[in-house]
Amino acid sequence: MHDNHRQRMIERCQRTGFDSFADHEILEMLLYFSKPRCDTNETAHLLLERFGRIDNVFEATPEELMQIDGIGQRSAVLMHLIRESARRYTKAVMQNRKRFSHIREVA
Repeated sequence: MHDNHRQRMIERCQRTGFDSFADHEILEMLLYFSKPRCDTNETAHLLLERFGRIDNVFEATPEELMQIDGIGQRSAVLMHLIRESARRYTKAVMQNRKRFSHIREVA
C-alpha cells in the first residue's frame, strides 16, 4: 500500500495541482525534503493536532515545532523557511503593484 506513495503524491500534484490536497498532505509533502526516508504522514497529522491549522504550523517557532515527535532541526527550519519565503514573496508582490493616489485613477 505504501510502496511508491511519495511518487504517487508527486504525480497527483502534477496532474491536479495542490487544490485537491488536504492540509496534512501538503505538510506531508513538505516534510519529504527534510525527512527523505521515512513516513511523514503521521508527523503531518501530529503537527495539525498540536497547532490546529496549517497557518499555525508555519507561525510556530522552531522550538515549538521540535516538540512534535518526528520534527527535528531540519524540519523545523524548513517550516520557518516556508513562512519567511511566503512573507518576502507577498511583500515583493505588493511593492510591485500599482498604487492609486486618487479615486479617479481607480475608475
